[in-house]
Amino acid sequence: MANKITLSEIYAASRIVIKIIQLQYFAEELETLKSGRLVKNKSKLNLLCPILIDGATSVGGRLHHAPVSYHAIHPLLIPNEHSIKTLLICHHHEILGHTGQEHILSVFRQTS
Repeated sequence: MANKITLSEIYAASRIVIKIIQLQYFAEELETLKSGRLVKNKSKLNLLCPILIDGATSVGGRLHHAPVSYHAIHPLLIPNEHSIKTLLICHHHEILGHTGQEHILSVFRQTS
């Protein structure tokens, strides 16, 4: 009998994939954040107040006291141009029983 993949393993694998994609799209911003500096004003990530969490770029934000999970306050940044965005949204659409767009995006933002 084969070993089953756990939810934590799936989560860890998805974070690794997103980190690799971030390296492709946000290399300069990642290096800046790793050195402890703020991203440049000309960066398209500047308005999102990006922060580095476990080596991945996440949204900064104003929700520090909101009664939601840490990952909902600081979701990972996924490039809009990359196909993984569509794959992840389709995945959430299926597991949520084909609910509406707003619900899917809400759940997706809380779990990514």
